[in-house]
Parts: sequence; structure tokens; C-alpha cells
Amino acid sequence: MDICEHDGDRLERLTIWITTYYSTGINLTLWEDKTGWISVGHFPQHGEKFKIGFNPDLESLTFQRMVEALVETVSISTRLCYDESPEPLLRKIWKYDGKMKVEGVI
Repeated sequence: MDICEHDGDRLERLTIWITTYYSTGINLTLWEDKTGWISVGHFPQHGEKFKIGFNPDLESLTFQRMVEALVETVSISTRLCYDESPEPLLRKIWKYDGKMKVEGVI
């Protein structure tokens, strides 16, 4: 938890990083203005790194549903190990239909 610059404002944020045995990682960042960021990445020791992320509509989620979505996101992150994009499932889990930021190639 810290204070950072976000969209021109200084806001408090909570960032959660979860890594798996399979070199995948999940980042959930929540800002005090009730916005957030979720990303999933594959970070192998050798080879191309890949990350996909977006700003979900957190106001439409209850706290319990947000925790469930985070757990489901950790589960699907392992698909990256098999060169399978988690994008369709991320959209379904987080009920998101907007643009996603992608870095790297699967």
C-alpha cells in the first residue's frame, strides 16, 4: 500500500502480486477512487515474456465477487504456459468488453 500519481491525482493504492510455480503472475491494483487494474503475465526465465491487462469496472463487483475473480484469474494464468491466451476467460470473469493492453507475444 502506498500513495502514487494516478490520472493526475495523488491517490492511495493497494497492489497485490500473486506468482505461481509456473512462472505466471497476476497483479491487482486498487486505487482509492475505486478504479483498478488487473494484469496476467508469463515471465519465463528464458524466452518471450507476455502480459495482458485492463481496467475492470470494479464498482459493479462486490468484494466477494472481486476475490472470486482474482482466484479464477490465478487459475487461468497457467494457460499462458501452453501458449493459450487467457483473454476470452478474463473478459468473462471480470465482465469486461473494453480494450486490453498487451505486451509481448504468446
